[in-house]
Amino acid sequence: MKVFALWVIMMIVIIQIGIAFAEGKRFFGIGVDTDPQGVIIIEVIQGSPATKVVDTSSGEVDSLQPGDIIQAVEGITVSSPEQFYNSIEKNHHFTVKFLRHEQSREVEAELFSSYEMDTYQKEDFDRKQQIENKQKENTRLQKMHEIESRIFFINQQIYAEKRKQIQNSALLNYLEFEKRRLESEKLYQR
Repeated sequence: MKVFALWVIMMIVIIQIGIAFAEGKRFFGIGVDTDPQGVIIIEVIQGSPATKVVDTSSGEVDSLQPGDIIQAVEGITVSSPEQFYNSIEKNHHFTVKFLRHEQSREVEAELFSSYEMDTYQKEDFDRKQQIENKQKENTRLQKMHEIESRIFFINQQIYAEKRKQIQNSALLNYLEFEKRRLESEKLYQR
């Protein structure tokens, strides 16, 4: 009986660990420090949720930046990094009021799970690959255009030279014909 109870407890722990692993830890992707006006952002991780916030006044996607000073989360004033992190952990979606260049702004933000972050980073990588492939294709097309332009120019030169040859050939034929005619006239005159 004790063995069975121990086995059940181990299974419950394994299932809880599996659930926690599947849900993943949520994070926002910024480093902050204290500031007299709130907490100042000192680091923003590229591709993190902090780079995909939505400006509440314009509805456009924006990014938090180093130097921004966060003053409140969900309307509650924050004055320390601990207070900031505790306030965002309570919410999956939240608003952040901050100062940028002395102007107050507000954005809607959300936390990502590690799975969502991996998916976002993969999508970001795919987007970068598409841009890189497009740039390579544009470079290839530009080189093709340069080659075609050079071929056209060379063909124009070949055509001009052939025209000269034909003209020279026609002139040569005319001169030879005239020479034979004059020689024949000379013979006739004798």
